[in-house]
Amino acid sequence: MGLDVTIVLAALTVVSPMMVVLSALGAAVMNLTLALNHRSGRYLVS
Repeated sequence: MGLDVTIVLAALTVVSPMMVVLSALGAAVMNLTLALNHRSGRYLVS
């Protein structure tokens, strides 16, 4: 979590705050998509 905050704060020095917010929103949507499509038995090696 601390590394994530550091990266976001560093990004604020390079791009506009709106771009950082949109990037974080995109990451949240992607994580939600992965979480909703996860199937517990799908990734087992047999």
